Amino acid sequence: SIMDVSTRDGNSKKLTGTAGVGPLTSKFTLEGPLGSEKTTFLVGGRVTYSNWLLKQIPDDAYKNSKASFYDIMLNFSHTFSDKDRIYISAYTSSDKFKLNEDSTYAYQNKNAIVKWKHNFNGKLYSVLSTFINQYDYTVEGRSNPKDAFDLKFGVQQLGAKLDFKFNPNNKHDINFGLQHLLYTVRPGERQPIDA
Repeated sequence: SIMDVSTRDGNSKKLTGTAGVGPLTSKFTLEGPLGSEKTTFLVGGRVTYSNWLLKQIPDDAYKNSKASFYDIMLNFSHTFSDKDRIYISAYTSSDKFKLNEDSTYAYQNKNAIVKWKHNFNGKLYSVLSTFINQYDYTVEGRSNPKDAFDLKFGVQQLGAKLDFKFNPNNKHDINFGLQHLLYTVRPGERQPIDA
C-alpha cells in the first residue's frame, strides 16, 4: 500500500506555533505564510527522552535498557490560481530500543510527496502525485562480541498517480485514475561485526 501522509495547510494569515514539554516527550508546531498568503508552511515534530526514566528503575534489566523516538513533518502549499495548487510534504520518523544490553532494534520511515491539484470546472478536478517512501529495519546484536552482527531489511516505493474526481450532481461521485509503483526490496542482509 502507499503511505500518503496528509496534513492540513499552514496558517495563511500569520505566523503561529505551539510547543509542549512533558516528562517523557516534547512536541512542537510552527506554521504561517511564506512571503504571501498564497504560500504557506507547516512544520512539526515530536521526540521522546525516556532513557532518563529507565535509568531510575532499580531493576538492572530496565536500567540497562534504552528507548527513543522522534518524527518530523514538513508541509508547503502554494496557490497559483483558482484552478491550480501545489503541495509538497515530507515526513521522517525513527524508533530505537534496546532491552537489558541485548540487541538494538531500529525502525525508520521516510517519505516525500509532491501533488498538483487542477480544477477543470466546478464538477471535475485532478491530482497528479509523485512520491517516494522508504522503510528500514535494523537489528544490531552486540551482547556477545564473538557473535556480533548487523541485520538490515528495507523496502522503497517510487510512484506516480493521476487521480480524477467527477461530481455530476450532489448524489454521485466518480473517481478514476492511473497509478505506477516501483518497489525495491532489500530482503535481509546479515553482516558479522568485529567487536
